[in-house]
Amino acid sequence: MNAPRLRSALGRLAFALLSAAVLVVFSEKLYWYVTGYSVLDLLVGYFFPAFVLLWVVDTFRVRRLAPLFLAAAVFGFVAEGMLTNTLYEGGPLAWFSVSYTPLAWHAPLSVVFGWWWLRRELLAGQMRRVALGCAAVGILWGLWALAWWLPENVADPVLLAQGARLGRWPVADFALHAFTFTGLLALAHGLLGRGGWRASFRPSWIEVALVAAGLLLFFGTLVLPSYPWAPLRLLVLVGGTFGALYVNKRREPPGSALSELAGPVPARRLLTLAAMPAAAVAVYAIAGAVEPSADVITVITAFGLVLGTAVLGWVAFVAALVTTLRG
Repeated sequence: MNAPRLRSALGRLAFALLSAAVLVVFSEKLYWYVTGYSVLDLLVGYFFPAFVLLWVVDTFRVRRLAPLFLAAAVFGFVAEGMLTNTLYEGGPLAWFSVSYTPLAWHAPLSVVFGWWWLRRELLAGQMRRVALGCAAVGILWGLWALAWWLPENVADPVLLAQGARLGRWPVADFALHAFTFTGLLALAHGLLGRGGWRASFRPSWIEVALVAAGLLLFFGTLVLPSYPWAPLRLLVLVGGTFGALYVNKRREPPGSALSELAGPVPARRLLTLAAMPAAAVAVYAIAGAVEPSADVITVITAFGLVLGTAVLGWVAFVAALVTTLRG
């Protein structure tokens, strides 16, 4: 590989890793904050679905919200269906696991909000909107954190075996965690704007082969032994989504959101992201003072933030499919 091609490949590697850092904050650290500060293994794992996301956005000329949600859904299907087996929990006919978390969390929160919307608003200098959006997500973060106060989650044997720090944290500890990973989010968005972003994402066949091999390694070792029928569900979901995205590609002119979101974000604008952990810590502290019952927490988290978002995830996915196909 000659020097220009090597530089291009390294640039795409950096782009995918920095995008993975953004996605990890929302997909993992807002959700599994009880696992603490480990992040390197997550970056390695999320590099693969992040690479797929960038390729899908560029290849299918994704620039509008509906096809973007479909590209985000592919990211969620790959993350939950190839890196782990949660896409298949409940059996072949259990479609709840298809939405929660790929469509209910990864797609709207990690990709649409954290990777696309935040960057768009930061570049445009819409700091009031950034602050309000971050505060809203921070409230969601704080409410979801209460789920780990429930007795059944405090005693989760799998997470305990992994060394997770379950139960209620001191507010100062939760705040340190929240601001630390918001700092990682700000750093990733800052570096993406300082040469890490690419206006197009067209990897070589060697890069594609290596990423495919990595995904198949995860899939073959972590998924297939427990769910031998998994390829069928994955192909139906990803194939159907690609079909709608292909229609989008035929209608759109060359280019994608990648070219539209290129450019540096001034460091002072990134400070506005602090509204997210500030709101999360405020909710966490208020809950600690009020001490809601387990029943109240269950209603908020299990029914509202799990069942409710699972239904909304399917609604958003179907709406994105219809809107994209109808143009």
